[in-house]
Parts: sequence; C-alpha cells; structure tokens
Amino acid sequence: MQYILVIGVPLLFVIGIAVSAIYVDARLRTSFGLNANKKTAMLAIAVVTMLLIMIILTATSASKNMGYFYVVGGYLFTFYIFLLLMLVFFHLLKLVKFPSNQITGILSIVFAIIITVIGAINARSFSITSTEIKLKNLSSDLNVVQLSDIHLGHHRGADYLSKIVQETNQLKPDFILITGDFVDADVALTEDEFRPLKKLQAPVYYVGGNHENEIDTTKTLQLIHQNGVNILHNQSVETHGVQLIGLNYMKADDKTIDLHPSNQKQSIQSVMNQLDISQHQPTILMHHSPVGIEYIADKKIDFMLAGHTHAGQVFPATWITKYLFPFNQGLYRIKDTQIFVSQGAGTFMLPIRLGAKNEINFIQLKAE
Repeated sequence: MQYILVIGVPLLFVIGIAVSAIYVDARLRTSFGLNANKKTAMLAIAVVTMLLIMIILTATSASKNMGYFYVVGGYLFTFYIFLLLMLVFFHLLKLVKFPSNQITGILSIVFAIIITVIGAINARSFSITSTEIKLKNLSSDLNVVQLSDIHLGHHRGADYLSKIVQETNQLKPDFILITGDFVDADVALTEDEFRPLKKLQAPVYYVGGNHENEIDTTKTLQLIHQNGVNILHNQSVETHGVQLIGLNYMKADDKTIDLHPSNQKQSIQSVMNQLDISQHQPTILMHHSPVGIEYIADKKIDFMLAGHTHAGQVFPATWITKYLFPFNQGLYRIKDTQIFVSQGAGTFMLPIRLGAKNEINFIQLKAE
C-alpha cells in the first residue's frame, strides 16, 4: 500500500496538472477571443510540466546557478496556480453576468501577479509566536525557543539565519530546540552558512528532518555539531531539570502510510518502547513530524514539539494539510500529552507564504 500511495499520489498530481493546463489554455484563449487549438493546449501541458521538473531537479542542487532556476520556477509555478484559481473564480462569476471575457482574463492575470508578490514578501520575514505551556513536576519556569523548518538552501542562507539567531537571543531562552529541516540543499553545506549558529547564547539541541536525509546527511550533521549544537539520535538528556528526548526522523509504526517515508528501520512505536522515560521529571520530546503521537502519549510524555507541516505554507494547501495532518499547527492535547506543531521559519519548493507564516516559537513553560 505504501508503494501504491507513493506512486499513485504523484501520478494523480501530474494528471491534475495536465488537466489544469488544458483548462488555463482554453480559458485564456476564450477570454481574448482566440480559437481553440490543440497544439497550444499540448504546449501548455509541456511548459507547466517542464516547470515542475525544473523545480524538482534543482531543489537539492549544490549549484547556486541551478538555484536561480529553482527560485524563479517557484515564483512562476505560484503565479500559475493563482492564475488557475482566478480563472475558475471568474468562470463561476460568469453565471451572474460578470463583465466581458477579456476583462476577466486581464483581471485573472493581474490578481495572480499581485497575490504572488504578496506571498513572496510574506516569505521573506518571520514573526514571534508565544505559547504558554503548563507542565507537572516542573521545578521552575523556563523559556524555550523552538526553531523548525528553516530550510537553508536556495530560498535563504546565512543572512536569514543571522536574523533568526538575533531574535532568538533577544528572547533570552534557557535552551533552544531545532526540530529538523534546518537545511534542504547541498548548496548551503558550507561553514559560512552555518556559522551564525555559534552566536546562539543558550544550549541548543537538534533532531533531523526528512530533508536532511535527501542531501549529504553526514556533512550536514558535521556542520551542525561543529557550530555548538547538540544532536540527539533517539536518546535523552537532562537539562534545566527536564528530561529532553530527541528522535530521528522516522515513521510512526510499521503500518502507517507516510508520504515522506523515512530511511530508518526503526519507528516511533519501537523506539518509545526502548527509552527509559522519567516518572519524576517533566519530559519533552522532539520529533520533526507530528506523527506517532499515540505511542508518545502512551508513555506519558508531557510535551511534544514538532514541525514539518508548514501549516500548508500556501493557500489552498493550507486547507488540505488540515486533513493530511490531524496535528497541523499550534497546540493540541492527547491524554496527558500536549503537542505543539510549529509552522516553521522557512519555505520549501515555493518561496511563498500565503495563509500561513514563518515563525519563531517562544514557549513559556510554567509549573502546573
């Protein structure tokens, strides 16, 4: 079933792209009074398909020049998606005698450009999201910063990371937790890109995400460690009177289907059965993706931190992820376990944020 889903979902996506390209071509030709043409429809399919292929092939590249194709491709594909949505919207309005086809064609293009620009501007900044969490057995209040899904690579580099580090230090956290997808392209695997991590003024703990597995993982972990970050591999440490557990990126169990499969043979279910969980200290668990929560709750973990979802990142995906991930963004509770899912501080594939935001998570832990 896993293999069927991994093959079936991309296939359906490709079919959807082909159908959408035919529709966009037809609507634009109708709007501007041009005759239907099978050749232009096939050309539209080819252009959109090549655009997607270009984005996929350059996503993890070590070349800055290839990165330009990745970024520009992301903007163009965003424009295409919103052009499609606007054409559908005005097509539906035609049922109530909306103005002429030519006007709707022009408006569709203009609005798609404006929305893309707004999304691009939103993706270049981040905000601070504050959340208060009450934990039992906590001896004193603690301030924690969670950084997730920064995605160093073609979309952003050392300058963006330096801003995050500066804002994090101003929050004066007791410790900092990085929940994966710190980097997503080999182009970012240089000492200069990672150096801002050294300026963090509190202990830092890291667990990997799915994107670190898609690039030079060994070099990634080496650079992270060299810059003063503690890497947790299915292990726990004690800090500030808290048992902190860090899990590698892995599937929930051997049955659950995951669209982002892990190369780990272990699962959250199996690893949780192997860990020695404290019954006297507050327990905090880090895992990149908000999955396997039932196994974590069964072990009475007090608090789990995750990311991965980006809260959909771009409308209409912001609606879709609510169904793909029951724990999509913000704070949840299962039994005695509280779960917090970050929207992340970066973007992937599309350098756009619309309907979601880049965020640094400032978490105030209070004694219950």
